[in-house]
Amino acid sequence: MFAVFPAAIVLTTQITSPAMSPDEFVDRLQELQRSRGDMSAHVHSQGRVEAVDVDVPSITLVHPEIGSPDGRIWMPGMRMTFHVAAGVRLSGLRKGDWVSFVAQRVRGAVTVTEVRRRS
Repeated sequence: MFAVFPAAIVLTTQITSPAMSPDEFVDRLQELQRSRGDMSAHVHSQGRVEAVDVDVPSITLVHPEIGSPDGRIWMPGMRMTFHVAAGVRLSGLRKGDWVSFVAQRVRGAVTVTEVRRRS
C-alpha cells in the first residue's frame, strides 16, 4: 500500500506531525494555500506577443480560450492587452515571440503574473 501512494506519504510528512489533529491539519493546509495563493484562481496558458509596453507595464497577447478551474477567469481565444504584475520582467520580449504565461485576478483585473519566452 505504501508503494501505491508515495506522494501522499511525502506530502503528509512535510505538513503534518504525529501530534497534529485533523482540524490542525486543515488549518495548516489553508494557511499554506493563503501564503502561496489559490492555485485554482490561476490560469496557465501560451500565446503570441503582439505588443509590449514596459512603461505601463502591459503586454498584448493572442491567446487560445483560457479558464481557471474555479471559473473566476474565463475568456475565449482573442487578442488582449493584460496588465502585468510588478516584478515581472518584460524586457527582451518582442512582437511575434511565443510565450508561456500565468494570469490571475489582481484587484479585479486579469493580470499576467509570470511570462517567459518559449524555446
